[in-house]
Amino acid sequence: MLIEGAFLKLPELMLSSHSYSGNVEAMVVHYLSTGLQMELNSRSVPFPYNHITVEMPYPKQNKTGTVLRADLLFEAKGTVPSISRLEQYGYREMQWLEAKSYFSKGKSRSSKTQNVGRLVKDIMRLCLLPEEYQGAIRQNGRYVLLVFDSEPSNYLAFSGRDWLPKIFEERTPKINIDLNSEKLSLISSIIKQRSLSAELNLTLSVTHFKPSSDMPSPVYWGYLMRIDKFSISLNGKMIQSNGEIHERWSKDKIMALEEVRSEFLMLLKADEGDVITS
Repeated sequence: MLIEGAFLKLPELMLSSHSYSGNVEAMVVHYLSTGLQMELNSRSVPFPYNHITVEMPYPKQNKTGTVLRADLLFEAKGTVPSISRLEQYGYREMQWLEAKSYFSKGKSRSSKTQNVGRLVKDIMRLCLLPEEYQGAIRQNGRYVLLVFDSEPSNYLAFSGRDWLPKIFEERTPKINIDLNSEKLSLISSIIKQRSLSAELNLTLSVTHFKPSSDMPSPVYWGYLMRIDKFSISLNGKMIQSNGEIHERWSKDKIMALEEVRSEFLMLLKADEGDVITS
């Protein structure tokens, strides 16, 4: 929908400049916000910037310690006719997004394995931290934005992870991420522990762009992943969502979500802040 349309404007916007410096992740989020405003302007939506918030605090988290923020929240209410048929295409009123950029000029010292761990942590944040309400109306959409300046395999450790190439496919029936037997370097990029008893099952819808060749530089590979379905088990606690617009969330199901969320937040809080920033 709107956020997918904004995503497809990124090549044009990013290639308008041949240089970049500083926080390239913030730059990517800025360009996505610009694309969203262009989408809203084309629909004559008044005050489009009121619908877009960067660094938005998640509503459900610890009251003390580091504040966990989504890279972007797009509040879509009032931007398109609110009809149930649009919801079958992934339209939600609250669209949360976490972004990761992988650029050679802004390259950190993180290993490819640690990059995978930070991606998994963002997915867990998106699944667990938005607030769900009792009843049968779903308001939260969950997106992961990945932008690379070369092939993803140059930045992410694909070897030994059958699930990782699947997240770049347009539609996957199921992705299983088992953290119980993962490497210490990956686990430590999620939490500062030697092991983590957790498993994720995901269904994604993926929109992407990539160049026909990698010359001349810079050129970009982009992937926008919408989390349609998820289940997460963490230290013996589990929550799942089938992603359907009329999925019913009972009081017991919301309590189960809160239990897994509390477990996740407790693990992050023990990490003294630096590991839990986006």
